[in-house]
Amino acid sequence: MQERKMSVYIQTELFEKIEEYCQAYGISKSDFVRFAIRNALEGLGLIEAVSSPKSLMPIKTEGR
Repeated sequence: MQERKMSVYIQTELFEKIEEYCQAYGISKSDFVRFAIRNALEGLGLIEAVSSPKSLMPIKTEGR
């Protein structure tokens, strides 16, 4: 039971972070997911990287 509570907590925290990110950059959650999947596939070398500036998603870093 404790493991399930931790899983729900982590999922809730993740969704909150995604919501904050989307609001900060003015993007929809569906765009966030699309960019995240594309970036993951590029990172794995399964698709070629896209060089169009429009397709790039900004990355917010702490303390910068």
